[in-house]
Amino acid sequence: MSKAENSAYKYQVGGSLQIDAPSYVQRQADKDFYDALKAGEFCYVFNSRQMGKSSLRVQTMRKLQAEDIICGVIDITAIGSQDITQSEWYLGVLRRLARSFIPKFKVLNWWSDRTGLSPLQCLSEFIESVLLVEVSQNIVIFVDEIDSILKLNFKDDFLALIRVCYNKRADNPAYQRLTFALLGVTTPYDLIQDKHRTPFNIGRAIELNGFQLSEAQPLAEGLVGKFVNPQIVLQEILAWSGGQPFLTQKLCQLAMATPTPSLRDATRTANASSGIIPPGGEAEYIEKLVRSQIIDNWESQDEPEHLRTIRDRLFCRCADGNSILRNEQRIKKLLELYQQILQIGQITANNSPEQMELRLSGLVVKQQSLLKVYNRIYAAVFNQNWLDKALLGLQSVEISPLSSKRRFQTVLILAVVVTALVMGVRHLGLLQVAELRAFDQLLRLRPNEQPDTRLLVVAIAEDDFKLPEQQQRKGSLSDRALALLVQQLEKFQPRAIGLDIYRDFPVDSKEASLATWMRRNDRFIAICKVSEPQINEPGVLPPPEIPLKRQGFSDFVKDSDGILRRHLIAMKPDDSSPCTTSYALSAQLAFRYLETEGISAKYTKNQELQIGKVVFKRLRSHMGGYQQLDDWGYQVLLNYRSFNSPLKAIEQITLKDVLKGAIAPDKVKNRIVLIGITNQSAGDYFPTPYTTKQKQEIPGVIVHAQMVSQILSAVLDGRILLWVWPVWSEVLWIFYWSIFGGIVAWRIRNLLLLGLVGITVIMLISTLSFVMLLKGIWIPLIPAVVTLAVTGTSVVVIRNLHKKR
Repeated sequence: MSKAENSAYKYQVGGSLQIDAPSYVQRQADKDFYDALKAGEFCYVFNSRQMGKSSLRVQTMRKLQAEDIICGVIDITAIGSQDITQSEWYLGVLRRLARSFIPKFKVLNWWSDRTGLSPLQCLSEFIESVLLVEVSQNIVIFVDEIDSILKLNFKDDFLALIRVCYNKRADNPAYQRLTFALLGVTTPYDLIQDKHRTPFNIGRAIELNGFQLSEAQPLAEGLVGKFVNPQIVLQEILAWSGGQPFLTQKLCQLAMATPTPSLRDATRTANASSGIIPPGGEAEYIEKLVRSQIIDNWESQDEPEHLRTIRDRLFCRCADGNSILRNEQRIKKLLELYQQILQIGQITANNSPEQMELRLSGLVVKQQSLLKVYNRIYAAVFNQNWLDKALLGLQSVEISPLSSKRRFQTVLILAVVVTALVMGVRHLGLLQVAELRAFDQLLRLRPNEQPDTRLLVVAIAEDDFKLPEQQQRKGSLSDRALALLVQQLEKFQPRAIGLDIYRDFPVDSKEASLATWMRRNDRFIAICKVSEPQINEPGVLPPPEIPLKRQGFSDFVKDSDGILRRHLIAMKPDDSSPCTTSYALSAQLAFRYLETEGISAKYTKNQELQIGKVVFKRLRSHMGGYQQLDDWGYQVLLNYRSFNSPLKAIEQITLKDVLKGAIAPDKVKNRIVLIGITNQSAGDYFPTPYTTKQKQEIPGVIVHAQMVSQILSAVLDGRILLWVWPVWSEVLWIFYWSIFGGIVAWRIRNLLLLGLVGITVIMLISTLSFVMLLKGIWIPLIPAVVTLAVTGTSVVVIRNLHKKR
């Protein structure tokens, strides 16, 4: 190729190379990436910046499209990750998919029709119901700049969706046509820590290495016409760049654009005058080029930016993928690790976080299980002299330390501001979910209590539906079975019987004696359900035979997460409701039990329910952790009794055993007996604070029994009722920990030690909260921890700013 013919040849420094760019270098990664995606494998290409990831993606897409494989790109940077809602972000992803694969698809209309679905569910449905239906060919979705999602708090869900697409291949053959490829400057661990959700144990890592001489031959074509031996020139360029794509392209471009130097001997002079580097002068020429155009005064002539990008990543003080603040100590570790490599030449690679961070900066590279400086240029720029200055700049120097008085004033002002902010955020209900979860955890840590011997539950289980006495049942309990059951129970003189089964129909005429018994027995209480028009809940009528005074509503109040933490004792139903009783089943049963003890219920002047000497303080919104509460009716906190679980705190016997007479008299005598369904298929199960993955929900009849037990235990045994501090006490408690966090942060300069002390203090706050809960008081745990952390962090920031000044 002559010099004239070569004038159109251009090297590209930075950015993605065009599809037909002559300077594109085919590497092993090109073949691996193409072969894997064509075979339907999920792939990821993670490496430092300016290693040619985007160019690899462009070239691979062209090859796949030539094979009739449809490709699309989601560039995360184009969607954004700052100040964007989850809905906006997923809509942006969906629009780019539609634009790539189904250009005429009406995205906004389709999205607006699915307001009942979460954004993640919408994207999942689009992939399955639209993309895989409308596009019949194989599909590859490239997700570029994937590291941009590190700051999104929902990134794990998005990555988990990619894994779900892979898992669905087993059940839905259409998913076998869909493949994902992720590209970015990150590591699998940084992207997602949940080992059960990560897509990276089902994906293939594509190793993207620097240019080898045998691969980089297209670059030599651009050197023809200026150099007698372009192969040797290219070899010298690679000797300096180490095959790093950006630097290699830049050096080739500089070699072509820089005038050749004049050399001493006549032969060289003659050749130089014609603009050609003579044989033997290539190494000297390239070295002078590298030193004059790249290494010397590198910060000012680093255009396009490359070396400064490496430097800035080393000194980044932002949050990484694990939300760990990149502080001076962490930066120092990186620099000391790099110093070790620089001085020794190489160290054994072990994939530690520090090593991975250095590799992602591009400064070092892993070769044959060894970590070494990537190339001679980096070693010359980031040399020992530069390293000494960098480490010296990290040394903390105390300049004009604030006086003790000024420090305390600063901490005091910060504590007041932070406490006010946290209390405001708490008042808006933004901490309620966290506070309730912490409350649940503390409840689960309490010691076991023995079962309440005043209660017995007759459980109707799956096998009880098959009993001969149950042949004519309309619902869960036939008239015949109920008649025989109450006959058996009445023999042993229970104080009260509660029926936690809906019976909005009369007793069959064949069981006239049962109907008579139900009308006359003052100890028998049955349930009904209050209507809730706002959720189209019509309610349920009580049994026709039961008068109003022996009816109890079955309604529970759930928190926003569906968990039962409150006990609804009384309410005033609407006149149109089929259920008009004012008290819950639990209250009606407890009242009858206590009447025999000469104890009655009344309301105080403050309209608080008092039973005997115990006042059941009504729970209102903006009390304790409940800052946004539907406080209708008369509610109190429900203090569950637990014996390994709330289910085991109430003694149970099956319907079958009672009908067979296999029940001891002392199990019934003077007890409250509740009759209810414990079969899980009936759907009458509820989550409690004790419900975890290992411990499941409990049936409604047990919940009613827990509520009865709470009333009886408080009145007769002096068992604690859960309550909260007054607002002023909570403010002082939170304010104290805010000041404490500020003082500790100002006195302890070592951030690692400060972190350890912070963890210890948080454990102390948790312990004190647990002790107080054992005494019946639910104190603010989460707000105290938040103010401690925020004030302490603010003090560290202010202290560092003062040091810089």
